[in-house]
Amino acid sequence: MALARSSTERLSDNFRRTGGTGKGLVCIDLAARLSRPLSAPDGSPLPAGGTLIIAGEDRKADVIRPRLDAADADPRYVHIFDQTFDLSDRPALESLIDKAEAALRKAGQELQLVIVDGSDK
Repeated sequence: MALARSSTERLSDNFRRTGGTGKGLVCIDLAARLSRPLSAPDGSPLPAGGTLIIAGEDRKADVIRPRLDAADADPRYVHIFDQTFDLSDRPALESLIDKAEAALRKAGQELQLVIVDGSDK
């Protein structure tokens, strides 16, 4: 499994942009693997680290946390921001990511993955 570091990988480019295609479950699985750390499905190693989930579609308590629990994610490494967020506000998005990185570093973790789950509107 190859994911580029220090660049933007858009999972939605590989899936249809409509719901029900499994984007969320694939992202949850990857976040869980990074939190443990476990290898990728193809056996290649993944780095240990934190994940920031910016959830515009699914709510933390109803959908995301149960999925993370089912995937056996370590909740200390997965941070969820589940409030309404304007994805077109690039400075605010970058500020949120910077704050998440700082909080993870303070806890001795490195941010490995940012998941933005929501519409592009």
